[in-house]
Amino acid sequence: MKKDKTLADAVNRQIRSLTREHCWTNYRLAKEASVPVSSINNLYSRGNCPTLPLLERLCDAFGITIADFFDGMESGNLPSAYGLTEEEDAFLQRYRSLSKTNQKIASAYLEGMINKKKK
Repeated sequence: MKKDKTLADAVNRQIRSLTREHCWTNYRLAKEASVPVSSINNLYSRGNCPTLPLLERLCDAFGITIADFFDGMESGNLPSAYGLTEEEDAFLQRYRSLSKTNQKIASAYLEGMINKKKK
């Protein structure tokens, strides 16, 4: 999958993905979110990033939080504007694949390495 050029591209790709997962049309998404269908269509045709209030309504319609929305985005598909190298992105993907317990262990280990370096 190619990387999106902008955050708006990545966000809109996630909205489309969630819409497909629910087997909804843009019309159904608009109705579920209580927004005009033109708001949904304009996101795609103009390549705009949704406003926060619109994104909140869309997430409510999908039954997820905004945090869930962004957690569900494929990090490998995000634009390079985040400043991550491929190695950093791969590291982040491996970290996210860990259980919460192992994430805490990994974070503590990294913190120990950072503190050791400071001394």
